[in-house]
Order: sequence, then structure tokens, then C-alpha cells
Amino acid sequence: MPQVSVVIPNYNGSQLLSKHLPAVIKALRQNDEIIIVDDSSQDNSVQWLKEVFIPSTKVPIKLLVNDHNLRFGATVNRGVA
Repeated sequence: MPQVSVVIPNYNGSQLLSKHLPAVIKALRQNDEIIIVDDSSQDNSVQWLKEVFIPSTKVPIKLLVNDHNLRFGATVNRGVA
């Protein structure tokens, strides 16, 4: 079981993810995890995460993708659940 779960909601934030995720990972400890919930982005966020970022990191990352835009609150709640 993870000690800390970092929930990151994302909507068209591929540039922000690529810029800031390395710092988030650097701040994590062993047994922590990242949960990214994509809120039906129209940019390449999901593709970039699946093909480039997730395979290149050793930190457990769970990626959830909403079928349609649920907005911030519901997206964060989905990640927490």
C-alpha cells in the first residue's frame, strides 16, 4: 500500500506535465505513487504519458482517463477514489 498518493488532475496540460512531473517524482519517497486523472484532454497528454513518460520512470503511476470532461471537482474525486 502506498504511503502517499499524489492525485494530479489534467486537462490539456501536456506542457505543464512535462515541465513539472520530474520535480514531483523527485519529491516522492519509496512506496509513494502518482495518480493522474485526465479529464478528456484534446492535446497529446494521454499519448505522451503512455508512450514517453510512464515507461521511463520507476515511480508507480496510475493513469485514469475520463470519457468526457467531468470538470475539476469530479476529476479529483475520481482520483481520490
